[in-house]
Amino acid sequence: MNVRRTLELISQYEVKAKKKYGQNFLVDEKVINMIADTVEQGERVIEVGPGLGALTGALLEKCSKLTAYEIDGDLIEILNREYGCEKFTLLNRDFLKVQLPEEKSVLVSNLPYYITSDILLKCFREKDRLKSMTVMMQKEAAAKFFSTRHEYGTLNILADWYSDYRVVCTAGRHGFIPTPNVDSTVMEFVFNDRKADEDFIRFLDVCFSQRRKLLSGNLKKAGYQLTRDLGNIRTEQLTAEELHQLYEELR
Repeated sequence: MNVRRTLELISQYEVKAKKKYGQNFLVDEKVINMIADTVEQGERVIEVGPGLGALTGALLEKCSKLTAYEIDGDLIEILNREYGCEKFTLLNRDFLKVQLPEEKSVLVSNLPYYITSDILLKCFREKDRLKSMTVMMQKEAAAKFFSTRHEYGTLNILADWYSDYRVVCTAGRHGFIPTPNVDSTVMEFVFNDRKADEDFIRFLDVCFSQRRKLLSGNLKKAGYQLTRDLGNIRTEQLTAEELHQLYEELR
């Protein structure tokens, strides 16, 4: 999918990008190919927010099955006309409200910026059904995964504990239609074999609930009975391994 083809589809189907869905259609072919290259031949793939299908076409060339979730009903007919085939399943549903398929899949998405954290958190919660996820996000959001500890939060710890992650490429704002006000980064998270644990996620939310407070204070306020003196430690001073060890002690 390039700029010309995207403009043709926009004109042909009278498409208007909807701000409420955070729509910016990807047209940078280099970025599209680099994202597709993170998918191995024959993989089962989940695509979140296919839009006009910039990634969809590239993914269909490699995958054995592609399940796409598109919340914008106006794009469903376009996607089915352009990409409809036996191995393509398109669902007009909100990805945040569905359960991931049981078979292990690779997730790929040009994420709407306004729900990036929600989608990432959902994927960590259901990571047992995913091999990896390759996602486009705002440059500043990606930078937080490599930030100093005082900027850490729940997502940082989940990423450190449950995955190995890397930057795939950057994507300038002019690689989208319409042009967003920010640049983007593509990141790949490859999940490990550690089982997803909802209680651990809730524990982390408690730990980071009041960042300026001591960790011991946050835990006591939530009803945890401490088994040792945590001193003046704040949550962001601890690694994922240290926080998980503390979680195991307090279970």
